[in-house]
Amino acid sequence: MLADEPTTRRIHNPVSSFAQLISTSLSGEDTRRRMEELAETDHLTGLPNRRAYKERLRDEIERSRRQGHELCLVLIDIDHFKSVNDTHGHDIGDRVLVMLANALRSTIRTGELVARLGGEEFGWILPETPVEEARIAAERARALVADLDIPGAGPVTISLGVCALCDAPDADELYRR
Repeated sequence: MLADEPTTRRIHNPVSSFAQLISTSLSGEDTRRRMEELAETDHLTGLPNRRAYKERLRDEIERSRRQGHELCLVLIDIDHFKSVNDTHGHDIGDRVLVMLANALRSTIRTGELVARLGGEEFGWILPETPVEEARIAAERARALVADLDIPGAGPVTISLGVCALCDAPDADELYRR
């Protein structure tokens, strides 16, 4: 029996090592994916961040031009957000951002993207959407936010701007408009 023990260990160790290597590789891939996700997600709201937004916007502009589809953007800004933070504190300001993000998330359709671009600014990409439909969607979002009851914050309103791809030659100009 003792004579067989080293052989068993030699056979078992490579199998165990191989299994451990595969497990480490899989967890490394999971870690890489998680790091990518974190790099493209706003930590407070859980929405995509500016980086993810710009990448998706570039892709949607290319797709829109290639396929001849309309593309609209809605830029959203919380009105008087600085005074919310100054008057009620940053915890309430964070609550406003999270509840606004949730409201916007509930408004978007499949294939659209809403992202937190920074501070109190959000962007909404509406592929294959005519400008009039984008205006209607923006108004629905504005009304939804106006109806939010955010404890401690008072009424919250947003300003929205709608623009269409045909108004601009590239992503930077579209965003500026």
